[in-house]
Amino acid sequence: MEKDTYTVRLPNQILKNVVKPDATFLSETQNKAMKEIQKQFVQQYNAEIEKFFDNNKFAELKTLENFHQQLKKEKLNAFTAKIKSDIRFKSDVKEYTDSLQKRLDEEFGNHEKSLKVNLDNLKIETEKFIENCIKTHKSNLKKISKRCKSATEVETYHTKSMEAFLKTFSEKGNPFSPSSKEHSGITHRLKSKLDTAFKSAVTSSEQMNLENENQLRNEIREIVSDYKKSLAEFSNDLNSLDDEQLIQKHWQLLLSTKERLRLAAGKNSIFQFSKYEDELANELKSHFETIKRELNRRHTLVGLRTETWINQCKSHYEIAIEEKIANARSLPQLIQLHADAKQIAAKHLLDKILEADEEECLSIKFEDVVSQLDIEVEKLWARRKPTFELTLDANVSKEDNSVLRARDFYNKEMQIHFSNSKFVPLGQLKKYHDTACTSSISKTFRNQKMNLKDARLVQQELEKTFIDYQKKNVMHLNEKSDLAIGIDLGTTNCCVGVYVDGDMIIVPNVSQGNSKTTPSYISFNDDGSKSISYGSVAKGQAHENPECTIFDVKRIIGKQFNDEHLKKDTELWPFTVTNGINGQPMIKIGTKQNTAPGISAILLARLRENVESFLMLPKGSIKKVVITVPAYFDNNQRNATMNAGEIAGFQKVDLLTEPAATAFAYKMNRLDKAPKKVLSYDLGGGTFDVSVIDVEVGINVLAIGGDGHLGGEDFDKRLMKYCAEQFSTQHKVKVLEGKDSPLKQIRDETRRRLRRLQQYCEEAKKNLSSAEKTTVALDAFYNGLDLKVDVTNDIFNNLNEEDFQKTISIVEKTLRSIHMRKDEIDDVILVGGSTRIPRVRELLQNYFLGKPLNYSINADEAVAYGAARQAALLNGTEVSGRIDSFAIQDVTPMSLGIQDWRKNFVVGIPRNTKIPNVIHQVWETVYDNQTVLCFQVFQGEEPIATNNRFLGKFTLTGFPSGPAGSEKADVTMTIDRMGILYVKAISSSRNGATADLTITEESQRIDKKDIPGLRSQLALMMLD
Repeated sequence: MEKDTYTVRLPNQILKNVVKPDATFLSETQNKAMKEIQKQFVQQYNAEIEKFFDNNKFAELKTLENFHQQLKKEKLNAFTAKIKSDIRFKSDVKEYTDSLQKRLDEEFGNHEKSLKVNLDNLKIETEKFIENCIKTHKSNLKKISKRCKSATEVETYHTKSMEAFLKTFSEKGNPFSPSSKEHSGITHRLKSKLDTAFKSAVTSSEQMNLENENQLRNEIREIVSDYKKSLAEFSNDLNSLDDEQLIQKHWQLLLSTKERLRLAAGKNSIFQFSKYEDELANELKSHFETIKRELNRRHTLVGLRTETWINQCKSHYEIAIEEKIANARSLPQLIQLHADAKQIAAKHLLDKILEADEEECLSIKFEDVVSQLDIEVEKLWARRKPTFELTLDANVSKEDNSVLRARDFYNKEMQIHFSNSKFVPLGQLKKYHDTACTSSISKTFRNQKMNLKDARLVQQELEKTFIDYQKKNVMHLNEKSDLAIGIDLGTTNCCVGVYVDGDMIIVPNVSQGNSKTTPSYISFNDDGSKSISYGSVAKGQAHENPECTIFDVKRIIGKQFNDEHLKKDTELWPFTVTNGINGQPMIKIGTKQNTAPGISAILLARLRENVESFLMLPKGSIKKVVITVPAYFDNNQRNATMNAGEIAGFQKVDLLTEPAATAFAYKMNRLDKAPKKVLSYDLGGGTFDVSVIDVEVGINVLAIGGDGHLGGEDFDKRLMKYCAEQFSTQHKVKVLEGKDSPLKQIRDETRRRLRRLQQYCEEAKKNLSSAEKTTVALDAFYNGLDLKVDVTNDIFNNLNEEDFQKTISIVEKTLRSIHMRKDEIDDVILVGGSTRIPRVRELLQNYFLGKPLNYSINADEAVAYGAARQAALLNGTEVSGRIDSFAIQDVTPMSLGIQDWRKNFVVGIPRNTKIPNVIHQVWETVYDNQTVLCFQVFQGEEPIATNNRFLGKFTLTGFPSGPAGSEKADVTMTIDRMGILYVKAISSSRNGATADLTITEESQRIDKKDIPGLRSQLALMMLD
């Protein structure tokens, strides 16, 4: 039997407990593991959220929520997969998933709460940033609205500022993403607040402007009232005023009223402030014109009244002389009758004046009326004298007839010796007289018996006649035999003065309307071989012959072709300037090439011819001249000006600086002889000079400043460009191009157009000196199109304000160079036509703190007047005792020196050094075995030599070989009273030998031996 297996069967409950672990024990283990796993997923979730915040610092809540949902889903899916794969968690997966989801939602809630807090704080900071922007913008708007002239300017500023704020806010202030709603919303809020601030500022400014406008209009009424009162007080005695005095007073008051209006406006915002200035100026002008018309009316009435009186007095003169002519027995008696009749006429004039009422008496300048009567009576006498003499012939005795015949014979013979208008030595003149007496007496009594009484009477009368010849002869000696003239050779105009017949006179141009200034224009024929006209005639026809009409030569003379100012000028000149030998600018006229000194020489020769014609002197008899030059003319420009005078035929040419000439005129016209510190402000057509002068017994120039290329021509050119731009903008054409076109038709049309425009712009500039507005209008300016441009003083001033301000800077710099304060200046005198520009006068008067400017000397004639005075003194005319003789001490305008081996500028003669002067320097060799020293001379104030004006160079050779410094050269720099520089170097070798250096300047100084040939060429060009 098989052995039975013993099997133990346990109860079912027991078996169950063995297979399934204890439930309590299993739950704790699972929970612990589950919590660990959930913790890991929560940490991963938070890490992802932190990473999200790193990339989206200030995300929107919606964006965060979307990210949370996506991330939660990812984490739950990953969690579910993980627990399903873990044998410990085979059931109840949903329970664990729900638990994790709850944990993640709780974490999201914390993050969301934190984000909300951060966003709220951020919005607070952003609002603070916005408020600061608005505060700053409001403050800026308030400031800018006070300076702007119109609301448009404020709006422009607002627009630009807002763009800047928004850009800054976008880059630094807006924390949100550009694509977010928060970003656009907060940006829109900033823009809206900026716009609101602008509207508020404009409203406030407009309200303030309205208040200010009312205040200004009240101020204008007070200003006008004060102006009328001041002008009324000044013009109370209209009879003693002339137009010039009234105009000067008007401008003086106008400048002060404008300044008062500006002070009244203060710092407040006044849009279009200029309109109030214009309104004020127009109202003042209206009143001024009323006063001026009244002045002219009174002058006219006075003129008519005095003319009537003079005519009546002339009638009394004629009646008186007619009544007594029958009693005249000799020429002396006839002359006495003339004198008596004049007395009767003068007495009648006095009676008329005494009969006039008080107002008429105040209107009459007695000296002028008496002088005019004297002139008219003398004219009448000159016309009637031959008739009176015929009447006298009918009444004289036989003896009287003998005297007349003898005098006639005598005059015919004496005139032979005076036909050439030259001085006759006194001994020789007496011989001529004795011979003429004997001859005339013999001829008188040839056919009749002569007694002693008749002969004595004839002899006495001839002796009296001889006295007249003696006076005429002395006049030839003292006044006309060796005249020296003074010429103001200006950029735009010339003026000539001369001392003759005991008077200093400005010579009128007898062939050109007796004008005392002559335009600096020369016109040539088409091939340039002949000078066909000059002065106002050439200027008036310049638009017809622009290529051959030359002007502005003073801006070319002595310069190099590569001069930057010269190049700029050539752009608007209708004639052509080319590059000549050694860089000398040549003026092309037809087929001829002319130098600037050559052109100036023609002008100088024409001016001399006019003086000779005016004084009835033989052609070419005036041999001496003083020519004025700007103080800032350098050595080459002065040399070239002397060349021009010598080519023109003057045997003696002296230069005088324009400030010194002005000082002469100022001193000679002063009644007050007290010492004064004077500032001369000379703004002419092409140059600007300022000088500080000590006027005492003599004239001592203390300092000089200026700009050799600043003047009225520059103002004209800017106005030309402005008008051309206005025309070009309107018609879309370029009107200034083509002057150098290879096509003659285009070239000629452009040059004529340039010349016409220049002429009209120059006239407009002059008009603006007495008007607030003018118009530049040219018919058929370009291709049949008319040019019409309105120009106000504001436009003209804006175009040239930089230059106007530059002159004031030069004044200040000049005063500073001698450590002088502006309040130490006693008098400010104005010279040059450009000083008539109102803005120039306004700036200058403001700089000198309201000091009245001195208008006592004629701005156009003062320089020529001073030059004539200097010419008279240099010619020795002062010996007659009729002209004051006093010394002048001038100074150098710029430093003069030599370039050293380091390229530095070593000053030899400093700026404002008194001249004439001599300076010595010792130079030595700088390297071993140096046998040559090269000296380069410069003029200027820059420390680097080549930045100054190069004058010339010379070389000293023949040094023996030796170590550096062993050989020396003594350089002598001599500057004469005309500011011309001469340099000489002498070397001393070790054996004591010396050598003179012959300087070869690379300047434009013409060799003396070439002058005769150049004079011959000039004579051919001037042949009529």
